[in-house]
Amino acid sequence: MINIHAMRNFFNNLFFYLLFLGIGTNVLTSCKEEVESISELSLEQTKIQIKEGETVTVKIIGGSGNYQISLSDEKLAVAQIENNEINIRALLTGCVTLTVTDENGQTALLNIIIISKILDSDKPRFVWTNSIALDEPNGWGLTVFGNKVAVTSCVEQIQYVLEWEGDSTMGKKLNAFLTTLKKREAPVKIKLTGLEILDIREQCYFITFSVDNKIGELVFIK
Repeated sequence: MINIHAMRNFFNNLFFYLLFLGIGTNVLTSCKEEVESISELSLEQTKIQIKEGETVTVKIIGGSGNYQISLSDEKLAVAQIENNEINIRALLTGCVTLTVTDENGQTALLNIIIISKILDSDKPRFVWTNSIALDEPNGWGLTVFGNKVAVTSCVEQIQYVLEWEGDSTMGKKLNAFLTTLKKREAPVKIKLTGLEILDIREQCYFITFSVDNKIGELVFIK
């Protein structure tokens, strides 16, 4: 004989189980959507090179709002934030890190390299791992190919090649690289944070470039 009371209890329990399952699924889905809606904090750039006295703007391209900023050394630069834009003014040469924090506690870093607005000497030289004079009988020579400059030592069998996109007029250059070539070693090519032709005076070129926390110089007469 079919127990009607037992069947009624079974269907009631099944109904509440399905109802609970549906609510649980909705809660999980809601939580998942909330997690997915949190935007990762990011900046349009993570490294920049600027000159003393120069002001640049870096945009925040992701994050949860209510942004706060801080600088690792406020003697080197000052920064202000307005909406999703950070205005940075360089004060002194050196390296400084800007930290951005959003309302969810996420952080993003911007490494800033501040270069001198002028180089203190017109003496031809290449400065990187050390300072190499380019106007002395020391075995070092220089060759210019438009937007590419090679500094070479046949004695030490080493060559540095500095290159960038575009022409050789004054100003900041894009897609700049420094390649180091040594005999019996694989070439080492690094993408530079920045490269700028600061000045051209009487065919004398003043160039500065950087990567990470390292700043280089190239002064030559074309």
